[in-house]
Amino acid sequence: MLDLIAVAFDRQDYDTAAQLLQQLQHNSPTDPWVQFYSGRLDEIFGRLDAAAEIYRQLLLSSGHVHAKIVAQARQGLDRIEILLKAQRQEAIAQAIADPQNTQKGVLVLEPMKSDSNS
Repeated sequence: MLDLIAVAFDRQDYDTAAQLLQQLQHNSPTDPWVQFYSGRLDEIFGRLDAAAEIYRQLLLSSGHVHAKIVAQARQGLDRIEILLKAQRQEAIAQAIADPQNTQKGVLVLEPMKSDSNS
């Protein structure tokens, strides 16, 4: 069934992939591939925090056993990071371009705790 999910992802048929994945989640909730595809669906549907959490868990639990899953999870985290950075840049650009944003702002700087014992 994982092959069918992979084919659905390749065709960008995410509804079918979600249905197939739901069936697998009941039978094999701890299978790393099931978890990966679940994270991928979260990523595609914009649930970036949930996807990132799944990818991080895969990196912690799969380790040396599933090198391909680890590589895929890292790529997923990279995609999420790039998307979040682009979203921040877009928000900044919109705020700068808005002629209504002429109010004064405040920048608050707070000291950070030092990690050293000195």
